[in-house]
Order: sequence, then structure tokens, then C-alpha cells
Amino acid sequence: MICLALLFSLGSSALTAMAVSSSGEEDTYTDPDTGATFSLAGNWTQQDLDESAPSFIQAQFVFREGLSNLFQYGPTDTWKEMTQSERSEHTRSDVDTAFLYANESYQEGIVKGAAQQGFEVSSDNVHLLSYGGKQYIEVTTTGEVFGIPLLVIIDTYCENGYCYIFRFVGVSEEAVADFHSVLGSLQVPAAEVSDDLSDGLKGIGGRVFLFVVELIFAFLPYASPLLVYRNLIRKKPVNKTVALLGTILYELIAYMIVNGVLGWYTRLTANVWIVVIWGCFTYRDLVRSDGSEEPPANADGAPRPSGKASVPQASAAYAPVPQTPQAPYIPAAPAASPSAPQASAVPVQSAPQTSAAVPAAPVVPVQPAQQTPPAPTPRILFCRNCGFRLLEDSRFCSCCGTPVVSAEKERFQ
Repeated sequence: MICLALLFSLGSSALTAMAVSSSGEEDTYTDPDTGATFSLAGNWTQQDLDESAPSFIQAQFVFREGLSNLFQYGPTDTWKEMTQSERSEHTRSDVDTAFLYANESYQEGIVKGAAQQGFEVSSDNVHLLSYGGKQYIEVTTTGEVFGIPLLVIIDTYCENGYCYIFRFVGVSEEAVADFHSVLGSLQVPAAEVSDDLSDGLKGIGGRVFLFVVELIFAFLPYASPLLVYRNLIRKKPVNKTVALLGTILYELIAYMIVNGVLGWYTRLTANVWIVVIWGCFTYRDLVRSDGSEEPPANADGAPRPSGKASVPQASAAYAPVPQTPQAPYIPAAPAASPSAPQASAVPVQSAPQTSAAVPAAPVVPVQPAQQTPPAPTPRILFCRNCGFRLLEDSRFCSCCGTPVVSAEKERFQ
């Protein structure tokens, strides 16, 4: 709410030299900031402000009868002076004279401001009065300046969030009456559509809309610098620990700056949840991997495996498995015929024992003895390389292709 201590800062300029006018004509003063106007009778003349006047005071007027009667005027934007919690439940148009008069903190501010300036003011000195059809909050008190007793009257009219403050200091009853006539002539401009986004937005829907708007506008201070660093400058992920600490530090600094700017110009505070949302978003973007980066190296400098097992490629050339040579099979000799010549026995060497299985040779049936001698049984040979059974007239092994040498044939003849 308004700092009402300024309303009671009189300053030594209250009784300085003042110009006097008695032209009897009325003048109109126009507020250059708000457009408000009020009429001045010929008894009042505008005077330049001195340095001791409060900052909100815009004009000062003196009465014709001497140097001891004057009033000062100044407007304030009460809506912007209110805190964010106070504004969340109201609109600018709600803030008027009756709204301020019913506000306990406003009256407490009046008492506190008067005490700081050496005046005794209680709630009994605060009244709601009407001048020219407009309700004013009027505060009356007395005091002394340089030993001269003075009457202090402060009237405040509020409409559409703006307060128009008139402060009278004097001793003349005629000057007080003229001062009240000035209050009755006040004209304020019609209420315009407020430029504040929160005006007219009440309830859950309005608050959600305001939150979304704040979230969009907060992208620039809270997220854009970190996103530019990650995607345009660094172009690769940031270590998670570094990204977390950097995000927290940056968002804290950005929040302090934004909150200071808002508090200086609008008396508002930044939304903490918006900072948290953009902080989480920027952290995820800092540690995000787009898949184009090489895996980090191990302690020995070698790159870490990508996680995909390498499958060895089969060799195009086929290497045959060597086979154990088999022992040659010696078939039994046919029964001797009486007319057939006796063949000398051929010594047979025993074959070395091997672990490989020897295929069984087919049994050759023995022809019964006939009058005519049977045809000689063909010799069966075996390959010297693979042990495969060969026919007598074979020139090459039908299994491995090894040539059959004649010495091997002669061995069994």
C-alpha cells in the first residue's frame, strides 16, 4: 500500500515567500500525468516547488491572504504500489476510495506516517467525507512550525487505481473553505482499459493464462543463454555434474536480476516455479546427446566400446579337416582250386591301430567250386591319403583326389 509517511512531510517550504494574486478569475489546473483537472479560484496562485517537497507532489498553490496558507497536490498509482498477493484477488477498477477506507492497513499507515512527522493521529481523525459528489478520505490534525500553530488537512480521492492527494496547511478558515471548493471541482478521466494483464482475469482460468504468459516471456532470461551455449557454441553434451551446478547458479543469478527489476518498476515478484521449470528444461538440454559424439575414452586413452558385440567374419577359403588314415582291409583268399596254381604266400604287415572307426568291408560270397575256374576277384585298394577304398583300376581317389601310384598297386599283387 502507499507509504503514507510522505503525506506528512511538510518541509520548511510551507512558510517561505509566496506570490499573491487577487485577480478574481478562476483558473483550471490540468494534471500532465493523469489528465485530472480542478478549478482554482482567484484566491489561489501556483508556486514553484522547492527541493524539500515529497517526490509525489506535483504542484503547490498559496492563498492570497498571506504566507501561512497553502495546499499541495500530487497523484499516485496505488494499483502499482500494491503487492502481488493483494493484486491477485482484485482488479484495478476495484481500487477506489471506499476500498482504501475499508482497508485496515491503509489507516494503520496513516497513523504511522503522522507519528514519524511528529503529529498525533488516531483512527478518530480519519473520516469519509463527500465534496462535490466525490468521497474523500480526510485526515485532520494540528501541529506547529516555527512556533506557529497550524491546521493540517489531507484529503485523498481514489478511482480506477489512482489516488489524487490534496494536502492543506494553514490557519485561515476562509482558506480551508476555498480548499474544500477545489476538492469539489476535481474531474478525473474516464477509466480506460488497463494495460495490466491481470486486470479482469480472475479464477483458475485467469491465473493459468497469466502463468502461461509469464512462462513464455521468461524464456529469454532463464533459458535462452544456456540453450545458445549448448547448441550453437559447444555443440556437444556437458558433464552432468557441471551442467547441474551451472544451471543452478545461472538460474539463481537470473532470478535475482529479474526479481530486482520487477520490484523496482512494478512492485511485483518473479514466480519461482517458472524458474524451476526452465531450469529443468535447460539442464536436460545441456546433458542431451544427439548420437554424433564418440564414446568417452577409458583411463588408458582407448575408446570405450560402443556396446555392440563384433561378430567375426567367416573366412572365404574353406580349410578341409584332415582325416586319420584307415588301415587297409585284406580280404580273405578264395578257396584253392585243384587245377589252379598254388600262389606263394604274400606276407602282410599289420596296420597301426588308430582311434578312427574302420568301415566294414562288404562280404564277398564264395562261389562253390565248379568245373570251370571262377574269374579272379578284383583287388581292393585303399587311398594312401584318406584311407578311402579304391578299385584296382582307379587312377585317382574318388574322395580326396589323390593319385593312385603304381607301387601301391604292386604291393598287393
